Amino acid sequence: GNKIMAVWLAVLAALPVLEAFQAPAPLLSLRLRTPLSSLSPASSLPRVHPRSMTPLVMNAQFDRRTFGKLVGGGAALVLGKKVLDGGEYTGTPDLTGQVAIVTGANTGLGKETCVRLAKLGAEVVLACRSKERGEKAEQEIRALTGSNKLSTLELDLASLKSVERFAAEVQSKREKIDLLVNNAGVMAIPTREETTDGLERQIGINHFGHFHLTNLLLPQIVKAAQTSGDARIINLSSDAHLIAFNGINFDDLQSRQTYDPWKAYGQSKLANILFTKELQKRLGPDSSVSTAAVHPGVVRTELGRNFFLPPELCTSLGSVDCKGQIPPPALVAGGVLVPL
Repeated sequence: GNKIMAVWLAVLAALPVLEAFQAPAPLLSLRLRTPLSSLSPASSLPRVHPRSMTPLVMNAQFDRRTFGKLVGGGAALVLGKKVLDGGEYTGTPDLTGQVAIVTGANTGLGKETCVRLAKLGAEVVLACRSKERGEKAEQEIRALTGSNKLSTLELDLASLKSVERFAAEVQSKREKIDLLVNNAGVMAIPTREETTDGLERQIGINHFGHFHLTNLLLPQIVKAAQTSGDARIINLSSDAHLIAFNGINFDDLQSRQTYDPWKAYGQSKLANILFTKELQKRLGPDSSVSTAAVHPGVVRTELGRNFFLPPELCTSLGSVDCKGQIPPPALVAGGVLVPL
């Protein structure tokens, strides 16, 4: 009875929200083994008029009727969340002998991903900008899991030289890499900043740093796939890619002419998706290497250090507070992140 009620609440919640906007944009929903060729390129996404975007995207103009619909829809969503919670991945694949690299591994989603992988027997490399913070996270994960197959390496995605040093060190010690989780990122930096290579910081870290890292490690990933029949590259993207509703702005890729924190972030997340699609295409349909771009949902981690959401709203949306503690296992959908 509760589940049926929750379904009806979800339907009722969706109707006013969809009606409130003139042209709702599609949501990204990718899972492993879903052909990435089916993902439409940015050019085929419906054009959304700026006034039809959410307040997060543009300064929207609402009348009272529209505002009422949004409030009503939001209330129904919150009530639905109270009635029906999400599921939890309960699979326990044996990852003994497999090597996983996770960027941004000392906090939030990256840290919890490492916990799950370690519990499943994988050798996990924590790739962190601060080696000190990475080693602290490594000790905490070791205490939680009892794993002795953890290591920390310094990786600053804002420096392509650092990416190259990291890749060289990994390649010197490991012949294969079964799983690469490109998780690290920055979001909505208030004022324009640049990486050491002169790239706008958000696209520099979120896309170009991971792009370079993936290409450098690709031979080891392909070798793992040839050995075990399965290797995976996971790029953490976001539904925020919809903010880049005009696609990638190649005329001002580095946001030098105009800079908007959210547009720059959305463009970097769209770049993650397009890179994922093109990489799978180049690997070929018969490749044993799978690539996927995933939207992790609303999770209150340190990624939001530049953006404030009231804790009550985050809780209502079903987020998990990752500050100061390792979140529960339900946070990460293991079926998506780990080789099966």
